[in-house]
Amino acid sequence: MTTETPLCDLVVRLCGEILSRRAVSESLFAEAQDVAERLTTCHRLRIAVGGRQQDGKTTLVNALLRARLATGDGTEGARVVTRYFPSHTDQVTVRLLDGSSHQIRPGPRGGLPQSLGWPVAKIKHVDVGFPGATPCDGMIIDTPGLDRPDGGREISLAACADADALVFVVNFEGQIDSEALRWLRRAAPFGLVGEVGAIGVVTGIQNLESRPETNPWPSARLRASVCRRQLGGLLFRVLPVLDLLAQTSLGADLTESDALALANLAAFGDRKAVLAALYDHDEFLTWESGPLDRATRHRLLDMLGIYGIHLCLDHVGAVASARTVRQELRAASGIDELVREMESALLPQSDLLRASSALNRLLTAASQREDENGGVDEMWVFEAARRIENSPEFGRIRLLRALRELHDGQFHLNQADAEALRGLVEGMTPAECLGEPRGTRGWALSAAAERETIRWRTLENTMLPPIRTYARIAWTICQTFIEGRPT
Repeated sequence: MTTETPLCDLVVRLCGEILSRRAVSESLFAEAQDVAERLTTCHRLRIAVGGRQQDGKTTLVNALLRARLATGDGTEGARVVTRYFPSHTDQVTVRLLDGSSHQIRPGPRGGLPQSLGWPVAKIKHVDVGFPGATPCDGMIIDTPGLDRPDGGREISLAACADADALVFVVNFEGQIDSEALRWLRRAAPFGLVGEVGAIGVVTGIQNLESRPETNPWPSARLRASVCRRQLGGLLFRVLPVLDLLAQTSLGADLTESDALALANLAAFGDRKAVLAALYDHDEFLTWESGPLDRATRHRLLDMLGIYGIHLCLDHVGAVASARTVRQELRAASGIDELVREMESALLPQSDLLRASSALNRLLTAASQREDENGGVDEMWVFEAARRIENSPEFGRIRLLRALRELHDGQFHLNQADAEALRGLVEGMTPAECLGEPRGTRGWALSAAAERETIRWRTLENTMLPPIRTYARIAWTICQTFIEGRPT
């Protein structure tokens, strides 16, 4: 229990067993090589952002990257899977389906250039390094929109299923692609959807109110709550975000000239005319009698939208710097709550999520029909995967979620049971997991394991979900500590 990645270590060990066997199909052999290399050489959590292109997915990606690097509709980049990660310099590598890799020149502001240099159909994915930071210090994976008519849905679903964790964009009108989430649950049976590895985000919430100046947050939180209930266990939590304001507040696009334009608008003498012009986009763009030229009005709309401009006028006023405006926008956007949720929910589960996605890849390769893999029966891989799933390490990390829900008041345990749960999760040795001194061994350890098994079996039989599920995991772990049983 001293290793930081016990589950990934178990999967790497399984890869070694696959590679050591003679009767292994080429596809499973290649997958085992790739999985072992990924788990041992790159420890970044791979977080896919999925959803429809028109629902603000790309804008949300840029907010998470703190830079306007992801490209929207009408570009080649919108049609491929793009993986962003922190780096010392800007770099772009195109990885083709034939296995070759090619470095190309980044765009003028970093990120993807207009042309990738190869037909999109030949590109597996594009890796983009940039000098910045990401939530969880992870790799943020931008996927083609699920609503793209050119095969983007299939590419997006495959990329999401292969990731370690998922941020799924939900339409502000409540139009949820639950079919896609259910497909992902089937494609990724070892975690991801339904566990802490899947977080929903309601974007475009400024459109929830009929009056553009109205604070959308009460309606947005209600909409997020409704979406969470509709999706059941498909998403761990659903949060609202003003994606456009988040992108602008964390990027470098908003300048002192823009802050001055907002100040001039706030200082304009005819407040009634300003509010009338800010009724919608078209009214503001055609408002020629105000203090701003058309190009400036268009730029402010592109960065802030109507609600964002209203927000700046109400909270920033006629004297403001670009830094002050960005701070106000960031506080109003909800992006910090999303990042905190990602880091509190995903980072503690990093080993579980990475091991789960690795197992998914191995099982996909092993599940091919025998006539596709040369007649080799590879069902033993499933048995090995189940042994990993039933390992105490796997269960202990899953119980982190139980501790979180207990802390949040989603269920209640008496003090003794709560301490027993904490010990199972946080103990560094089998003895500490069972509430015993670290040096406890032999019959004393077995007796403690039997005692704790009875505790959790009793809770399983007398409590309601979700305690019942967690109690089953807990007593299964305790059983592995009984003398003579495999650990």
